[in-house]
Amino acid sequence: MKFFAPFAALLCALSIGVGAAPIENETSDLAIRIPTKTPDPITTETSDYEYFKGIKSDIQPGTIYEFTMKSPYNPNESDPATKALTEALGYSHIYLLWVKVTKEEKKTAKGPNKGQVVTTLGVTAWSFDMVGTDDVESRKLGFKESVTVGKTVEFVQTTKKTDSQINTEAKDYVKEHPKYSNDLPPAKTQNNCGTYVDALLTFSG
Repeated sequence: MKFFAPFAALLCALSIGVGAAPIENETSDLAIRIPTKTPDPITTETSDYEYFKGIKSDIQPGTIYEFTMKSPYNPNESDPATKALTEALGYSHIYLLWVKVTKEEKKTAKGPNKGQVVTTLGVTAWSFDMVGTDDVESRKLGFKESVTVGKTVEFVQTTKKTDSQINTEAKDYVKEHPKYSNDLPPAKTQNNCGTYVDALLTFSG
C-alpha cells in the first residue's frame, strides 16, 4: 500500500492537469466564435449641404437645384446710370447657383467601428455670373458658402441640365450679347447680369 499511494496521487494530479487544458481551450474557442456586433449605420452632412438644406429643406440626393444669389442694391452708387438700373432691378449683382445633391456610402474598414456604413450627404455646386462692361464675360466658379455673406439666396427651380450644359449656354449668351447695357427694363436692348441669369434659367427650366 505504501508503494501504490504515491503512484495513485501522481495519476490523480496528471488527470486534473490534463483535464484542465481542454476547458481553457474551449473557453478561448468560444470567445473567438462570439460574433462582434456591427455598429449601426450613421448619416453625416457636409456644411454646404446643411447650408442649402436651410434654404430648401426637402433637397434630395441626385436632384439638381437652381438658386439665385443677389448682392443688395447700393443706394450710394455714384454712377447715375448704374444706380438707376440697379434700383430698377432691386439688386446690384445676381448669380445663378447650380447645386447637385450627392450621396456617398462607405463601410468602415478598420478600428472599433469596423463594418459600420457611413452615409455622407453633400453637394456639388457652381456659381455663374456675367461681368465686364465693354466686353462682358461669363464666369463659372466653385461655390463657397463664404461668398453668400451679405447676399440673398433663393430657390428658383430644379433642372436636368448639367453644369457643363449651363456653362456652354452661358458662353453662347455672352457671344451673342458682348456689350453691357444700362438700359432699363423692359427695354429689349437691356443686357446685364439679370438678363444673363434669366436666359440661363429659361434654358434650364
